[in-house]
Amino acid sequence: MRSKQNPLSGDLFHFTGDNLWQAYLDYGLYLGNKAQFLIGNDEPWLKAADKAGKSTPVKARSFYAVVLHRGTRAEHRTVAAESLRKTLQKDDHGGVLLSKLFLDSSYYTDVAAIPLSIRHALVDFALSESRIADASQLMATMQEPPPGADNFMWHLRRARILVMGGQPQQGSAALVALLESEQALDKEQLDRLMQVVFDLQTVGDHEEAIQLFETVFAHSEDDQLRREVVYWMADSRKAQGKYDEAARLYLKSANLLDPQAGDPWAQTARYQAAEALAKAGLKTDAGELFTQLLRVTKDPGRRAVLNRELQRLRLSSASSSQ
Repeated sequence: MRSKQNPLSGDLFHFTGDNLWQAYLDYGLYLGNKAQFLIGNDEPWLKAADKAGKSTPVKARSFYAVVLHRGTRAEHRTVAAESLRKTLQKDDHGGVLLSKLFLDSSYYTDVAAIPLSIRHALVDFALSESRIADASQLMATMQEPPPGADNFMWHLRRARILVMGGQPQQGSAALVALLESEQALDKEQLDRLMQVVFDLQTVGDHEEAIQLFETVFAHSEDDQLRREVVYWMADSRKAQGKYDEAARLYLKSANLLDPQAGDPWAQTARYQAAEALAKAGLKTDAGELFTQLLRVTKDPGRRAVLNRELQRLRLSSASSSQ
């Protein structure tokens, strides 16, 4: 992964992540040697880094780098990573520095080996640069939100990043897991979740979208939402060219609340069903649906559209019979 922009680079200033790590480690070891710190005795290094603080941030980062790479206790390495992240992010170019150190360096060839708090920060920076694929690769290695984050919103964000970053199956699986882990979702949560399912449709992963729609349908007791979900499933089947199945689902949406329903939603669903039947070659059935809609439609504009569809079907049937 590489940052699309590097405001620190120029004709007179080029560096790699390896160069930067080596500079921090060399300086940190030099300072530690002067202070007679022992490698493996992490506490003095961390205390010295904290003391350096804002006044000499490069010194602090160098001490943290030594503990991160030479420390003997996992909890100390975790503290060093988090502290290093904080001091880097105070820099105007902190995101670039983090990317160089952890995504453009031989010290971290495996994304999953990057300290967790650093990965969370790198996701935010990648998104700020519109590097969705990089953010998705990082998100795929994380299963839990950072401390203090809203669990539902973080998992939803993770799923969306995975979907839009080229990992739709993982994103779909994350949404299914989220649905199954939540006892109940309010309308706002469901609306937000549905937006991610629409993202699946947008990127053309209709099987994953349909799986999610089926899961939402099974978990919801809201009849109107279930009616809408079936319609969106039909949209995916239509996009796949499965017109007979799309027509069946559109009709199911129209009839779900009442087989005789004539409200705008039912009329729209029946219209879509008729179009799908025509594309499936079932022109007689399509014509019957268009005719039924024409009987109950009062709006002149809609009637004109229905008459054109019927005329088109008649012409198509006549030409195919010749």
